[in-house]
Amino acid sequence: MLGSQSGPLVDYFYLCSTAMKQDRKRLKGEKVDLLNQMKQLYCTLESKEEEMRDFLRNYEQRVSESDENLKKIIAEKEEVEKDR
Repeated sequence: MLGSQSGPLVDYFYLCSTAMKQDRKRLKGEKVDLLNQMKQLYCTLESKEEEMRDFLRNYEQRVSESDENLKKIIAEKEEVEKDR
């Protein structure tokens, strides 16, 4: 502590000040950790969003191709039935 010449109140305030400095340092570290976690989460979300957009784009393209193929098959079937 500060020594026998200082009063108990001064010692108490010194301890409080030291504890507050340690807490502040710990909280700063936790804040940095949380910010890094948030950055990582945003990167993951952006990546997953891009994957989802690609999936939907491919899905819509396949649906469109499937519809076109189905129309061709129906047209061919109607053509064959006309020829009968």
